[in-house]
Amino acid sequence: LDACSMAMAEVAYELSGTADYLLASQSISWAAFPYDQLILAIQEGMSGQEIGEAWLAIEADGLTAHSGVYPYTFSLVDLAQMPAVALAHQTLVSTLRAAWQSDTTRTVATAFADAVEATACVESNYDGKINRFDTYCDLGSFAQRIEGAFVDYPDIANAANAIGTALSSAIITTANHSGLPWSPPESEWWNFTAPPLNGLSLYMPLAPHVDDVRRRYYTANQLGYLTVTDWDTLLADAWGGSEPPTTTVDCDCPANVKLLPLQPSIRLQSPMVTVQEQEAFTVTVELLDLPQQRALGGAQLWLTYDANLVEGIDCTTVAPAGIQLAQCHLDAPGLIRLAFTAPDGFIQDFTAAQLHMRAIGPAGAVSTIRLIVDKLVDAQGAPLSVHTGDSLITIGAGAAQLAGDVNCSGGRDVQDAVLILRYSVSELAAGTQCPPAAGTIYAPACDVDGDGGCQINDALFIVQCAVGIDNGLCPASLQSASATTPRAINEQRRSAPPIQLIPSAIDDEGYIIFSLQTAREETKLGAVGITLRYDADQLELHECLQDPQTQFSYAACHPHDSSAVQTADNTGVVNVGLLAPEG
Repeated sequence: LDACSMAMAEVAYELSGTADYLLASQSISWAAFPYDQLILAIQEGMSGQEIGEAWLAIEADGLTAHSGVYPYTFSLVDLAQMPAVALAHQTLVSTLRAAWQSDTTRTVATAFADAVEATACVESNYDGKINRFDTYCDLGSFAQRIEGAFVDYPDIANAANAIGTALSSAIITTANHSGLPWSPPESEWWNFTAPPLNGLSLYMPLAPHVDDVRRRYYTANQLGYLTVTDWDTLLADAWGGSEPPTTTVDCDCPANVKLLPLQPSIRLQSPMVTVQEQEAFTVTVELLDLPQQRALGGAQLWLTYDANLVEGIDCTTVAPAGIQLAQCHLDAPGLIRLAFTAPDGFIQDFTAAQLHMRAIGPAGAVSTIRLIVDKLVDAQGAPLSVHTGDSLITIGAGAAQLAGDVNCSGGRDVQDAVLILRYSVSELAAGTQCPPAAGTIYAPACDVDGDGGCQINDALFIVQCAVGIDNGLCPASLQSASATTPRAINEQRRSAPPIQLIPSAIDDEGYIIFSLQTAREETKLGAVGITLRYDADQLELHECLQDPQTQFSYAACHPHDSSAVQTADNTGVVNVGLLAPEG
């Protein structure tokens, strides 16, 4: 199936009886599936399975050829075995529900939650990260985790083992490869080979993953797999019978995450801009990921915006050598046209133009600078497909009013500080919607101190303002104390108190306890943001106890996706955030 995320138990069951084999990806399949090569690979006398195996190799080899940067998860499934997989799944569901309903000590619920949290999941909402917002998880991994968590419940453990047995018959072969197709720090891809995926995913909107609006349509009326397994009924049990959300709670996709990285990309930088009334600002037009095999030949671009909110001042071209006849023109209020040619072809990233603009609308207004590709061709004149990104311009009402209002309540208070702290340890995502969608903050308002970032110190300043501590960034009214203007001590030479990781002896349960300690010095800590990394092949995170002596007003310790995320090089990541308004 030439589409993403189609190697799922639900999809494979629907196709059983109609087709013999399924070749698909558990996660993103990229712009692969070279049909010319696939057709030529079919030889006289080949069986359906042999054709599928040859096609899988072509898919994997094609992506590996691109410097090995693209992660892939291809599976070849014997669809005749899917009824057996569904029956094994139904047995597990029925035994789990029976044990759950008679559980008075929450032992079953706790073991089930632990198994879900440890299950390997795949990137399913296309934001470039694998975290609690992803709800497509590996069925084989889930069965293995259930079997391990329920050793004291033989019926459940045996049912989980039977799923693994059924999958071993259904999955003919897989090809999994780790990769990092882009490099921003928030884009972390699962190491698909450790632990390995087993070939088929399952829809699992279960805590600690978010509940999902798609669960409203995930019923036996829509999917035959559920008529056999009753998996949707168990999902409802797990959420206590509560109704699914009515709107999506998937992450806002950052503008620097590209869904089609094998295509060229045209984006506006910065993707989110907050300016004050009558303030001038600049937006650049960037062309990225130009394909080596099809050099860029020329482009005609339109940029539209709300002329009642934003005024075009000037447009300048800054194209490099090799780009000819570059023209940028303020065509009419609300419209800018940009065109250029590259007769000899161009394959390097470059900045095509700078748009100089001014905010003329009222405070609180938002205008999108929308990028429209009229023509984009290669050096032979053939059209190129492209991924584009717009820019969102927010007109503020003054830094003292809007900065820090990440929940769009009209002011800033301790609730905003808590949300920023949760964002700093990756419990919440950045968004551009105001009011923000569930699981996000309104990122354009986060930067309180004007350092260009959204960090834990922004939460500190908000709390200080809320209790009247003068920090130079909030109105000097109702102040009950005075403090030196906060400074980022980690950016000042020799000014930060030393912080050390101190290992202690192994405890009675076999856990190694590491203490993160800071020396008591003249400099008082107001906010601490730390990222811990470890070799997930050698260590497994058991728990994190933040601020055990309760010296901070607010503290959080959070693995990157509610479990120890493993990056492409299998590094575990844990974020720690601490907040002490008075130091």
